[in-house]
Amino acid sequence: MTTSGSQARAVLRSKNMMDGRAGFRLRADWGYVSVLEAGGHICELNLNACSGVNPLWRPPWETIDPSEYLTTKHAEKYGEPPDGRLLAGIAGHSLSFDHFGPPSPEETAATAASSRRTRSLVRCFRHISLNPRARRRSSCFPSA
Repeated sequence: MTTSGSQARAVLRSKNMMDGRAGFRLRADWGYVSVLEAGGHICELNLNACSGVNPLWRPPWETIDPSEYLTTKHAEKYGEPPDGRLLAGIAGHSLSFDHFGPPSPEETAATAASSRRTRSLVRCFRHISLNPRARRRSSCFPSA
């Protein structure tokens, strides 16, 4: 992909992709897609043909990374777990690779059940080759 005769970065990491949350923007000739590092959400889909129009849902409230959700601090704003944890970080389209549906009551009670449907993508995206000349992109999904 080229822009104004220069080589553009195909993958860009931003510390503020949405509401101060880190993420990645994957560019192509047709436009770009933005993915949040934590939470497993595609938050933006932008086509060059209609730039500035994002068909993916953006909640009217400020979102936070699911790992930052604390019942004592956020339950009033987002609701009780597990729904509150999901609503705190939801944006656009949720990615779900190996699980679907809400966690069981046992999983909700366990600390590790921060939301199994919305695992952090940071570990996966850090394995993507950021070389713009690379033809192959890969990622790891340890729990998939």
